[in-house]
Formats: sequence, structure tokens, C-alpha cells
Amino acid sequence: MLFLFLFLSNLLRKLSKQKTTRVVLKEIPIIKEVPTPVKEKKVKKKKVTPPTKYIASKETNTYHLRTCRFSKLIKNKHAVKENTKTYYKNNKFKACKMCKPNRK
Repeated sequence: MLFLFLFLSNLLRKLSKQKTTRVVLKEIPIIKEVPTPVKEKKVKKKKVTPPTKYIASKETNTYHLRTCRFSKLIKNKHAVKENTKTYYKNNKFKACKMCKPNRK
């Protein structure tokens, strides 16, 4: 808009020096861009399961307490989560030697 105004004013100065006919500026309507409405994304609710007491790894066949530092290293795709020790003993999982979940 400012550029257009400067251009036209410069043009008028040049024309006034030449002593030619009078130029009348017409107001040009400015079209404002209306922002398009943003579609809201649907948020999928995750199923919240209560944390289990024990967690095991399919790779190493060992089970840990949830608070064990090694249990935090188990990736979700290899994790087995159950609340009972008997499940792990029946499926031939070994107890962790650091957290010793079989003693508690």
C-alpha cells in the first residue's frame, strides 16, 4: 500500500513539472485476507492401565520389580507385565539378581 502511494506521488511530481493535465487518484479497495478456520484434530484417548508390580523381558527371560533400575531399560515390545510372581515362575522366567523380586 505504501509502495503504491509513493509510486503515485512520484508520478504526480513528474506530471506537475511537465504542466500537463490534472490526474485524479481514485481510492483502490483493499481485499483483506480472511484466515481459514483451522480444523481441530481429534485426540485419541489412550487406554490407561494401572501399573503392575512386576515387569519381565522376553529377550532375557528375567523379571524385575517395577522400581528396579533394569526394568526401566526394557523396551515395550519386549515387556511382559503381570502382577503375580507365579506367572513368571510357571513360564520359566528368572528373578533379577539386583532387585530380588522372589524375596519380597
